[in-house]
Amino acid sequence: MGRAGSDAVIRRFVEEVQNGKSEAVYDELNDPAFVNPSSPPGIPSDRGGGKTFLFGFLNASPDSRFTIDDMIAEGDQVVTNKTFTGTHTGEFTGIPATGNKVTLQFVDIMRVRNGRIALAVHGPAQLHAAARRHPDSWARREGSDVARAVALR
Repeated sequence: MGRAGSDAVIRRFVEEVQNGKSEAVYDELNDPAFVNPSSPPGIPSDRGGGKTFLFGFLNASPDSRFTIDDMIAEGDQVVTNKTFTGTHTGEFTGIPATGNKVTLQFVDIMRVRNGRIALAVHGPAQLHAAARRHPDSWARREGSDVARAVALR
């Protein structure tokens, strides 16, 4: 799948899964052999674990919205810098609802194969921001973007 196709898969994932909260589209877009090596402790790194965690997160903030701030695609990899906004109105991973408005930034590195997401690595945007602020950091020395620096090959 070319760059434009990988971009489209990830945009669709953000709009229909993260914002539209469609579990059916999650299943369609994530490969059965999907792996998330950045899964939190206690959460399986497979497709089912990813689905349980994501929808638990989304259900804890029913008004949630993800916005793609930046997207970089190279080959089958797509990196997004996203902003999440929502109100924490439900329990999530043992944390009771607070009613607080929440804004979080994420950097996601996804690998798309045959039109489906095969790999997802999630992290705080602070890594991305630190690379911009500190030009001598490993992220800058190893390549021009986060996807190259992490080297998911």
